[in-house]
Amino acid sequence: MPYRTWYRRLKFTKEEASSKAKSVFEDLKAKMSSDASYKSIREILHAAEPPVLPYLGVFLTDLTFIEDGNPNKIGNLINFKKRGLVFNVLAEIQSYQQTPFKFEPNQKIQDALLSIKFEDNDKLYKMSLSREGRNQQKADLI
Repeated sequence: MPYRTWYRRLKFTKEEASSKAKSVFEDLKAKMSSDASYKSIREILHAAEPPVLPYLGVFLTDLTFIEDGNPNKIGNLINFKKRGLVFNVLAEIQSYQQTPFKFEPNQKIQDALLSIKFEDNDKLYKMSLSREGRNQQKADLI
Protein backbone atom coordinates (compact mmCIF):
# COMPACT_ATOMS: atom_id res chain seq x y z
CA MET A 1 0.00 0.00 0.00
CA PRO A 2 1.43 3.41 -0.92
CA TYR A 3 2.64 5.53 1.95
CA ARG A 4 0.01 7.89 3.37
CA THR A 5 -2.79 6.58 1.17
CA TRP A 6 -4.96 6.78 4.26
CA TYR A 7 -4.46 10.54 4.41
CA ARG A 8 -4.75 11.35 0.73
CA ARG A 9 -8.10 9.62 0.42
CA LEU A 10 -9.81 11.67 3.18
CA LYS A 11 -11.05 14.34 0.77
CA PHE A 12 -14.22 15.34 2.61
CA THR A 13 -12.59 15.25 6.03
CA LYS A 14 -9.85 17.60 4.82
CA GLU A 15 -12.50 19.96 3.43
CA GLU A 16 -13.96 20.27 6.94
CA ALA A 17 -10.67 21.39 8.49
CA SER A 18 -10.42 25.05 9.47
CA SER A 19 -8.80 27.45 7.02
CA LYS A 20 -6.00 28.01 9.56
CA ALA A 21 -5.32 24.26 9.81
CA LYS A 22 -5.33 23.96 6.01
CA SER A 23 -2.95 26.91 5.72
CA VAL A 24 -0.55 25.49 8.31
CA PHE A 25 -0.64 22.09 6.61
CA GLU A 26 0.04 23.55 3.15
CA ASP A 27 2.90 25.64 4.54
CA LEU A 28 4.48 22.58 6.20
CA LYS A 29 3.94 20.49 3.07
CA ALA A 30 5.74 23.10 0.96
CA LYS A 31 8.61 23.40 3.44
CA MET A 32 9.06 19.63 3.71
CA SER A 33 8.80 18.98 -0.02
CA SER A 34 11.40 16.75 -1.62
CA ASP A 35 11.24 18.90 -4.76
CA ALA A 36 14.56 20.14 -6.12
CA SER A 37 16.47 17.83 -3.79
CA TYR A 38 14.79 19.20 -0.65
CA LYS A 39 15.70 22.78 -1.59
CA SER A 40 13.24 24.39 0.82
CA ILE A 41 14.35 22.27 3.80
CA ARG A 42 18.01 22.98 3.02
CA GLU A 43 17.39 26.74 2.84
CA ILE A 44 15.55 26.72 6.17
CA LEU A 45 18.26 24.61 7.79
CA HIS A 46 21.13 26.75 6.53
CA ALA A 47 19.39 29.96 7.66
CA ALA A 48 18.58 28.64 11.15
CA GLU A 49 20.51 29.59 14.25
CA PRO A 50 21.88 26.59 16.17
CA PRO A 51 20.84 24.45 17.81
CA VAL A 52 18.77 22.79 15.11
CA LEU A 53 17.35 19.34 14.60
CA PRO A 54 17.75 18.58 10.89
CA TYR A 55 15.54 16.24 8.92
CA LEU A 56 17.87 13.27 8.40
CA GLY A 57 15.94 12.09 5.34
CA VAL A 58 17.70 14.81 3.35
CA PHE A 59 21.12 13.47 4.26
CA LEU A 60 20.15 9.83 3.81
CA THR A 61 18.91 10.68 0.32
CA ASP A 62 22.19 12.45 -0.43
CA LEU A 63 24.22 9.48 0.80
CA THR A 64 22.10 7.07 -1.26
CA PHE A 65 22.59 9.09 -4.45
CA ILE A 66 26.32 9.42 -3.78
CA GLU A 67 26.63 5.66 -3.17
CA ASP A 68 24.49 4.59 -6.12
CA GLY A 69 25.64 7.27 -8.56
CA ASN A 70 29.40 7.04 -8.18
CA PRO A 71 31.73 4.09 -8.65
CA ASN A 72 33.90 2.99 -5.73
CA LYS A 73 36.88 2.74 -8.04
CA ILE A 74 37.97 4.42 -11.21
CA GLY A 75 40.07 1.85 -12.95
CA ASN A 76 42.19 0.34 -10.19
CA LEU A 77 42.15 3.54 -8.12
CA ILE A 78 39.91 4.44 -5.19
CA ASN A 79 37.38 7.10 -6.14
CA PHE A 80 38.41 9.79 -3.65
CA LYS A 81 35.90 12.25 -5.10
CA LYS A 82 33.09 9.91 -3.95
CA ARG A 83 34.69 9.62 -0.50
CA GLY A 84 34.91 13.41 -0.35
CA LEU A 85 31.20 13.75 -1.14
CA VAL A 86 30.34 11.28 1.64
CA PHE A 87 32.63 13.17 4.01
CA ASN A 88 30.88 16.48 3.23
CA VAL A 89 27.46 15.03 4.06
CA LEU A 90 28.68 13.44 7.29
CA ALA A 91 30.52 16.63 8.29
CA GLU A 92 27.33 18.65 7.84
CA ILE A 93 25.37 16.21 10.02
CA GLN A 94 28.13 16.38 12.63
CA SER A 95 28.09 20.19 12.57
CA TYR A 96 24.49 20.14 13.80
CA GLN A 97 25.56 18.06 16.79
CA GLN A 98 28.01 20.68 18.06
CA THR A 99 25.49 23.02 19.73
CA PRO A 100 23.43 21.44 22.49
CA PHE A 101 19.82 22.34 23.14
CA LYS A 102 19.44 24.29 26.38
CA PHE A 103 16.19 23.30 28.00
CA GLU A 104 15.27 21.61 31.20
CA PRO A 105 13.44 18.29 31.14
CA ASN A 106 9.69 18.70 31.64
CA GLN A 107 8.01 15.57 32.96
CA LYS A 108 4.54 16.57 31.67
CA ILE A 109 5.85 16.99 28.13
CA GLN A 110 7.85 13.76 28.34
CA ASP A 111 4.80 11.86 29.57
CA ALA A 112 2.63 13.36 26.83
CA LEU A 113 5.12 12.39 24.12
CA LEU A 114 5.54 8.90 25.52
CA SER A 115 1.78 8.38 25.65
CA ILE A 116 1.24 9.08 21.94
CA LYS A 117 -0.14 5.98 20.26
CA PHE A 118 1.23 5.35 16.79
CA GLU A 119 -0.60 3.22 14.25
CA ASP A 120 0.87 1.46 11.22
CA ASN A 121 -0.20 2.42 7.72
CA ASP A 122 -2.50 -0.59 7.31
CA LYS A 123 -4.49 0.29 10.42
CA LEU A 124 -4.65 3.97 9.45
CA TYR A 125 -5.93 2.99 6.02
CA LYS A 126 -8.67 0.85 7.56
CA MET A 127 -9.60 3.73 9.87
CA SER A 128 -9.80 6.07 6.87
CA LEU A 129 -12.18 3.64 5.15
CA SER A 130 -14.44 3.69 8.19
CA ARG A 131 -14.43 7.50 8.09
CA GLU A 132 -14.91 7.81 4.31
CA GLY A 133 -15.74 4.61 2.46
CA ARG A 134 -14.73 3.95 -1.13
CA ASN A 135 -16.82 5.86 -3.66
CA GLN A 136 -18.71 7.54 -0.86
CA GLN A 137 -20.28 10.92 -1.51
CA LYS A 138 -20.13 13.84 0.92
CA ALA A 139 -23.90 13.65 1.50
CA ASP A 140 -23.47 10.05 2.70
CA LEU A 141 -21.28 11.25 5.57
CA ILE A 142 -23.77 13.62 7.13
